[in-house]
Amino acid sequence: MKNYNDFVDYINMLAADFKESGHEDCTDYAHEAADGSEYVIYYGKAWDLIDTVRSYNSDLFCDGESWALDLGEKHESLDSMVTSIAYGIIYTALVEQILHNALTEEEAA
Repeated sequence: MKNYNDFVDYINMLAADFKESGHEDCTDYAHEAADGSEYVIYYGKAWDLIDTVRSYNSDLFCDGESWALDLGEKHESLDSMVTSIAYGIIYTALVEQILHNALTEEEAA
């Protein structure tokens, strides 16, 4: 992830795929997408995502961090914690974008 625009493009791509996902609930889809994301699976990519988001959208970083802390899990390493934060960031941003897209479509109709 080179910059915040890459992150926004990534979230927009995932949000656009929601319609064809077969999921009725956006939170189920967001969980699946975040859980399988390369930015959650690979430590280095998780660090890059967090660094990028923290620099450009501190509120979203805080949401992801809160999500990870609210799990109440003991993390065996800092890398493990970072992947949980990355998951929280992707999940939060994706749900918000899917809901935003749905509202925009309703308003256009």
